[in-house]
Amino acid sequence: MQGIDASLPNIIEFLVKELSDSKTPDYKCMLAQGLCMCIWYNSTQTLLSLEQLGCTANFLQLVFDLTQTKVNEDFEIKRLVIGLASLI
Repeated sequence: MQGIDASLPNIIEFLVKELSDSKTPDYKCMLAQGLCMCIWYNSTQTLLSLEQLGCTANFLQLVFDLTQTKVNEDFEIKRLVIGLASLI
């Protein structure tokens, strides 16, 4: 593995754990953006990690909820859209 591929599961696990402990909507939004960037970087490995952690559906629901309620800035929208578009 090259780049951050070897560390990607640990990064995803950290982001998911932080999501479950997060208290503010802004922090949740930033963590969701981080996971979307992981999807963009390596969608297969990210989805496998999310599935192993049992949180794929919850993560996707959070992203869709955030896009309707919390996402205000262009850069936030771009991160979420780029991550989700890489699944296609």
